[in-house]
Amino acid sequence: MEWSSLSLSLLPWALAAIVSLPPAVLDFLYRSVPEHLWYIGGKVVAVISFLIYLKIYPLRLLSMFYLESLVAPAAVGASVAMGLMGAGDLWASLAISLMLPAPPLGSLMPPSLLVILLAATMELASRPLVTAVTAAKLGLRARGLSMSVPCDMAHRVRWWFPEGASAVKEVPSESISRACQGGGEVRLQVGMPFVTFILIALPLALVLELTLFRVP
Repeated sequence: MEWSSLSLSLLPWALAAIVSLPPAVLDFLYRSVPEHLWYIGGKVVAVISFLIYLKIYPLRLLSMFYLESLVAPAAVGASVAMGLMGAGDLWASLAISLMLPAPPLGSLMPPSLLVILLAATMELASRPLVTAVTAAKLGLRARGLSMSVPCDMAHRVRWWFPEGASAVKEVPSESISRACQGGGEVRLQVGMPFVTFILIALPLALVLELTLFRVP
């Protein structure tokens, strides 16, 4: 019976990964995710998750889990207000919190908080690596988390924005074109696809839920 309930509590994780896949691919390729993908997919899985978790947890405990799950989107919302993240990241975190409101049976950590923390950590850790590798491929020298790129080479890089441009509000190619209207060089900084990191974080978070955060 315990294994059956545990297996049931893992189903929302599989559904959340399926819903997250198209937005993650679009964010990786184009740095743009239509909000309706989260709205439609997240809404369907949120209803299924609620019905599943209602069979596992008492309603009062489940309500507490839902409140805890809102911590992650609240933190992302604060980052959006400060201009550090985009509205699409807020939609993604809200969808994750509603699709995964409760931990797997026997675990303690709020899933949405763990997923967002892992995604943010990977995103921040990858910035210097991506900057160094991209600069080396182009035969350029990176300075911190940015690099100066000749305008005739600027469109060869993906996810990069001119310094001072908003990586959460602008399309990379358009912002580079504006910055290069006079030719010369442009200093670029990388804007990583956060939704893609959310997809990567999902299986990692599940492993941690079933090991590190599991109650003996």
